[in-house]
Amino acid sequence: MHTFVELDEKTGERWRIVNDTVMGGVSHSRVFFAGRVLTFEGEISRENGGGFASVKVPLPPTDLSDRDGIALRAEGGGDTFHLRLRTDDGRDGIAYQAGFEAPDGGARTLHVPFSAFLPTFRGRVLPNAEPLDPSRIGQIGFLIADGHEGPFRLRVEQIGAYRDTERACADS
Repeated sequence: MHTFVELDEKTGERWRIVNDTVMGGVSHSRVFFAGRVLTFEGEISRENGGGFASVKVPLPPTDLSDRDGIALRAEGGGDTFHLRLRTDDGRDGIAYQAGFEAPDGGARTLHVPFSAFLPTFRGRVLPNAEPLDPSRIGQIGFLIADGHEGPFRLRVEQIGAYRDTERACADS
């Protein structure tokens, strides 16, 4: 796995929370670091039409075109999250997202292929938008909006990019 996002307290101040409070909801979340582990936690409420929480960080222009997808070493109680990528540093444009189930009972390495990322705008899939261009990654983040209310927690130990050949060797 080629690590391209540093997880530590120094870079931690660049991570930003965006919850459903931007549209009147009442969900809340926070992000913090313990050593080199990112923890994104909070509580989802569907009150006032809400139901999501997210965290994101801008990246220097990142070319991952020689890779096949994103690898995460994470755990999250079995909840479904979305990994979100942007090809710019904008706040309100197309986000490419792919769902993943964060395992319960300890961190595991998850592989999310670039082909799984769908172009979205404010949660809606854009069927006519260009596919993700992995040579232009400008932001990465996590979103929980699985329709369930209650507490959540995602712990991420590593964020990287993988090649299918590396994954095949690691899985055998």
